[in-house]
Amino acid sequence: DERAAAAGGAGGATDAARDGSSVDFCGLLESRFGLRECIERLARAEAGGSKASSEAIAAASASELAAARAHLGEIVDDDGFVQFDRVFGGSALPRKLEICSGTGDWAVAQARADEGRACWVTLELRHDRVYKTFTRSVFEGAENMCVMAGDASAVLPRHLAPGTFQHVFVNHPEPPLQTADLSPADAGGGGAAAADDVGAHLLTPEFFQQMHRVLSAKA
Repeated sequence: DERAAAAGGAGGATDAARDGSSVDFCGLLESRFGLRECIERLARAEAGGSKASSEAIAAASASELAAARAHLGEIVDDDGFVQFDRVFGGSALPRKLEICSGTGDWAVAQARADEGRACWVTLELRHDRVYKTFTRSVFEGAENMCVMAGDASAVLPRHLAPGTFQHVFVNHPEPPLQTADLSPADAGGGGAAAADDVGAHLLTPEFFQQMHRVLSAKA
């Protein structure tokens, strides 16, 4: 569904859209989120279960995959921005975004509490955490939720349109950790190289500007 579509990663979605194809995006969903297996199980059930021929299942699966590619190509516009009105089926409800959402415990709980009042979007870098968030949203019935994978410092400026959200939350890390604040000893005793490995923190002045850009006027 649409929430699974965004789970594959905004970068893959926009690359595919610019190529006029959603094959790359479907590839992410197949390799990391079990899209093909889900479609094959659905096709087998609709074709008559264990009595269905392998040819009938293969034909139905191919048709469903083609439909998925076509649909995924429609949720990203020509500029590479995700169209959340299409993701959420035309809903005009306010949208809330959690950045660095981890395994989604907090966001899924919020989405369930906001059912009928708001739509939620999560953005997380690590695919294992994205998978856990998505499966949690499915099994807990958070149908007003979209799960995205990607580097927030790239996704916000490239794939989220201005004025998209009414709320933006960043609950991680706690407390924020800055490389510049670390001595080699604080970095784990590994010297200057260990301190450098921590990397620049996400919450830079430039990133705050991007968060402000994706907020609506009354957010």
